[in-house]
Amino acid sequence: MLQFRRKPAVLAATILVCFAIGLCAACVLDPRGESLLRNTFLLSAGVSAIALPIGILSAWILVRTTSPGSGLCWSVAIAMLFMPLYLQAAGWDAALGRQGWLASWSSPSFWNFNAEQLALTGWPAAIWVHAMAAVPWVIMIAGCGLQFVETELEETALLDGRLIRVALHVTCVRALPSFVIAGLAVFVFTSGEIAVTDLYQIRTYAEEIYTYGPTAANVPTGCGQTVSAFSAGSAAWFALIFGAVTLSVHLGMPSREISCAHPPRYGLGVWRWPAAVWVGLLCVTMAGAPLASLLVQLGLTVQRSGDEWIRSWSAAKAVQLLLRSAAEFRYEYFWSLAIGLPAATAASAAGLMLGRLARRFRAGRLAASAVIAAGFAIPGPAVGLAVLWLFNRWNNATVAWLYEDTILAPVLAQTLKALPVTVWMSWYALRTIPAQILEAARLDGASSWQSLWCVELPMRWQVAAATWLAAFTLCIGDLAATSLTAPPGLGTIPGRVFGLMHAGVDDVAAAICLVVVAVTFAASMLVLRLWSADNGGFGAERNPCRQEAG
Repeated sequence: MLQFRRKPAVLAATILVCFAIGLCAACVLDPRGESLLRNTFLLSAGVSAIALPIGILSAWILVRTTSPGSGLCWSVAIAMLFMPLYLQAAGWDAALGRQGWLASWSSPSFWNFNAEQLALTGWPAAIWVHAMAAVPWVIMIAGCGLQFVETELEETALLDGRLIRVALHVTCVRALPSFVIAGLAVFVFTSGEIAVTDLYQIRTYAEEIYTYGPTAANVPTGCGQTVSAFSAGSAAWFALIFGAVTLSVHLGMPSREISCAHPPRYGLGVWRWPAAVWVGLLCVTMAGAPLASLLVQLGLTVQRSGDEWIRSWSAAKAVQLLLRSAAEFRYEYFWSLAIGLPAATAASAAGLMLGRLARRFRAGRLAASAVIAAGFAIPGPAVGLAVLWLFNRWNNATVAWLYEDTILAPVLAQTLKALPVTVWMSWYALRTIPAQILEAARLDGASSWQSLWCVELPMRWQVAAATWLAAFTLCIGDLAATSLTAPPGLGTIPGRVFGLMHAGVDDVAAAICLVVVAVTFAASMLVLRLWSADNGGFGAERNPCRQEAG
């Protein structure tokens, strides 16, 4: 079973101290800090109120029951983990935005209400889009916790009670630490993103860093409001989310021996088909509705007939726009790939090295935990600003050339953003290699490098490939860090789509988004296949004694 070995009370107290420091610093040192802190927590609270109940219930249905469609829904949830937030925002905005197809196709004779009243704007839009993006993360994290609940406790409880009662009083109680981790993850991911908040004009700390960070160093001393918003309040806010991620990492620290056996899955009886309907609605809400909205917007045509405008959908226009977008934005596609390929390779190599150190040494485990915590805690704009500071602090012609005429800065930024994922995946995979095999290699005289190349990588090459693909998918979807560090005149696909979205998701933006969605979905499915095919992957090893209990 996954063992939660750290005392959560101590770490929870650390988070409370960080919260107090952040609150005091934001309210006293920064005039805008109070509103920024309030907006950040209101947004996170609203997202958690929607994402946690949906995600936890869905995780229990997908992992612990025999509901039809569970495999498909799990694959969709994994795919949505890798889907950049700006793509999900574009999908919902294509339908429910001010320029969405729903408002364009509506008419008083067809609708009993004004469809523009359904337009997602402001706080409701930001909360909804973030919640739909957070549900897959809650499903994955809560599902991991539900996987490792002791089967013996459940079977004993089933002798005295119904399945629902056992799920509430035994399964969920034992998986409670994973639910806490899921809630902290929702808070961290929501408060560190800027794609949705910038689109719907919600001011948070991450948005403040993205807006004022690049110019903070050039602000006169008298204009302390902008500088304080970037320094004091943002630093205290970072301490808060770093404490939250640290708590998550230590709560979810696995034991040395990880069992990949599947627990039994229980039949739902009369609730089988209602659960199947829930699973279907979940797939439609997470992926189907945004994807369908982009497809509708892509082929939407408007023609004038007399005094009326006739709207229809054209497959020919959709195909034409897809082909035209590939040619018209070929430079953005090229630079996205040119930056993402070396960044993913560097992040995978560094993650593999840190994962090996974490397996072998206590200091390595501490270093890997710190990298994972800091990597998830630091928002994209802060990573970009750190890279800019690194290049700007050297008054050297070579460094200036490296920044202005090469892609080194965005490659470094994307490497730092993908590093925590590669460290976690590599660490997890290497810990599943039996210690007896590594000990036998050492007794045969194999050095550390020989053990890596001849024993560890051959046994876990599928996970290594999955790690690289996951890093590559995250790199090409990065927006904030890449936008701040890209050399003058260099554009990427996320930056192009983000710029188009501010005027509404039209057919051109929909075409670009669909191309990126197709690439991201294919890569995520390949990651899932490689991860599951390897015996070290989560849930890969089938339990021969597995049985379904009614």
